[in-house]
Amino acid sequence: MEDKLEPNQSQKFVVVETLGGDYLLRGDVNAKWHKDIVDKMMANGSSISRVIGGGRIMVDTTSEKIYVWDTSHNYGGVPFNVCKKLLEKMYDYTVLDAVPEKL
Repeated sequence: MEDKLEPNQSQKFVVVETLGGDYLLRGDVNAKWHKDIVDKMMANGSSISRVIGGGRIMVDTTSEKIYVWDTSHNYGGVPFNVCKKLLEKMYDYTVLDAVPEKL
């Protein structure tokens, strides 16, 4: 799984903590459930100690903004400050706790 999210598309995402104590944020435009992303990560060799939570995300390359919203039914939400910190390591974009106007 790549570190970058699919651009300009709304997608489900999860934040997990690895056995080494690192936090990872991963999204998948094709995931029906947040659990699908976790299962894919584990199948690709990620050693996950726990799922922090999940929601929806969109990386808007035109405005250079990342929108984070919603909550996983199974895992709950992710504190916005956690998402923002992880996303700022991945992108030089503004991270917003909001639903994008164009979905």
